[in-house]
Amino acid sequence: MSLFEWSSDYDLDIPQIDDQHRELVAMINELYAALKADDSGSIVDEILNRLLQYVEIHFETEETSMRENHYPELDGHIFLHEVLREEVLDLKKLQLQGGEVATFELLNFLAEWLKNHIANADKMFGKYLHERNYRNLL
Repeated sequence: MSLFEWSSDYDLDIPQIDDQHRELVAMINELYAALKADDSGSIVDEILNRLLQYVEIHFETEETSMRENHYPELDGHIFLHEVLREEVLDLKKLQLQGGEVATFELLNFLAEWLKNHIANADKMFGKYLHERNYRNLL
């Protein structure tokens, strides 16, 4: 069983961003499976760190594309990314101090945040690009 089931409803029809979203979902599900299997903390930590690094890569992709395409909601979108970064840092500190409970909390938070972010903020960006026959998408 997965924590986050991908649905075509999440597709923006922007290949690079859709691929990154699917990769993030796969990492979330990989971390969930490791936690459910009660794998060693080092495996969980490795997956979690890889996931958090990939989130940064993805944010950079989105923000660069938004800048290049003069997206009018860029500042608001960056703010949403910053809020996530702060929350993740706080939860990561808890995870380092408290172990598995905080890891599950962080995982659930990431999954819900990503679902909502894709369905709302990213969909708006996708619509903006498609209305303008998007260009300069990395």
